Amino acid sequence: MITKRKNGLENSLNISNNDFNVSERSDKYLEQCKLNKGLLTREETAKFFHVDLSTLHNWKKKGILMPVGIGGRVYYRMCDINKALTPLN
Repeated sequence: MITKRKNGLENSLNISNNDFNVSERSDKYLEQCKLNKGLLTREETAKFFHVDLSTLHNWKKKGILMPVGIGGRVYYRMCDINKALTPLN
């Protein structure tokens, strides 16, 4: 479990230190996500992973990362993003 404190907010990911190195970039999005109650837009999710929007669409088609929506808006839950991350050996 990785836990980081920044500006009084605690960020936790259910992966070990060896599996994923949490960078300042992800800390920024995790903090923003907490303010948005755990939701990221498609654009924010693409920036988080440094991928194109078409990659998010492909991940959706493959069942890797499923979006949620309301009123025509598309969001990704941080808990789903954390679940989609798989440890590498």
